[in-house]
Amino acid sequence: ARWLPRGSRRDAAVGQFIASGARLMLVQLLGYASRNVGQVLIGVRIGTEPLGLYNRAFQLLMMPLNQVSAPATAVALPVLSQLRDEPARFAAFLLRGQTVLVHAMTALFAYACAQALPLMVLLLGEQWRPAVPLFQWLALGGVFQAAGYASYWVFLAKGLMGAQLGYALVGRSLLVACVVVGTGWGVEGVAAGYALGLFLLWPLSLVWLGRSSDAPVMAMLGNGARAVAGYGLCAALSAAGSAWLGGPLGGRLLAGTAAMAAGFGLVCLLWPAFRRDVAAIVHIRHLLVEARSQR
Repeated sequence: ARWLPRGSRRDAAVGQFIASGARLMLVQLLGYASRNVGQVLIGVRIGTEPLGLYNRAFQLLMMPLNQVSAPATAVALPVLSQLRDEPARFAAFLLRGQTVLVHAMTALFAYACAQALPLMVLLLGEQWRPAVPLFQWLALGGVFQAAGYASYWVFLAKGLMGAQLGYALVGRSLLVACVVVGTGWGVEGVAAGYALGLFLLWPLSLVWLGRSSDAPVMAMLGNGARAVAGYGLCAALSAAGSAWLGGPLGGRLLAGTAAMAAGFGLVCLLWPAFRRDVAAIVHIRHLLVEARSQR
């Protein structure tokens, strides 16, 4: 190729990239700090044994979030970045991608919350029984975190690093405040405070997006709300089915799983909008084909 190294160029326009990268780094640092402040406070104020239980419950929450959100972002972000100047197509692809992510994660966390006791005791052992209420609170928070994850895509795809940093400063401070207040009720209060903070972050992110972009925030809110309400009903039926049967944990798990499946079928039958969302997920292959064609 006959390429020879040359001296550096001082006229290259890299300032905007450095500024965007710096803002994104600060956003990530704020997110890391807010996720881990609860464990620091538990270790300092409450003790090491509660810290171990909380840490394991928190890892169970983060494992599916990391396993699903990272591949979903790898698919969605390049396409959304290319569609940033086409509002109609951007909105259509964003909502379809959000539907897939929020239904998958909300269904998983709703089921795990309803069946936390048999799942944790049977899979991890009796010694993890005290971690059950902690995981239930954290799983509830995970539902709202999944509902608001599409906002992160919009911030990045549209290059709204300044707006994202402002949202992170306010939202993550609010989350930390909820966790700090929760320490007054022990380790379970910390888990509940974290869940409350994630719940508050979801609408806050949509309000911030509505002020700084043309993203379809009301449709995004509807997508998330339908999934939360639909799978919330399924989880309530699942928990009720386990409680009604009683007895050994294995039988309670089977009854709760059957009740969850029955609730899902009932919601699909009675709620047309929810049924359309599920149908869109069934046809996810078309979304992936479209994503490949956009690259």
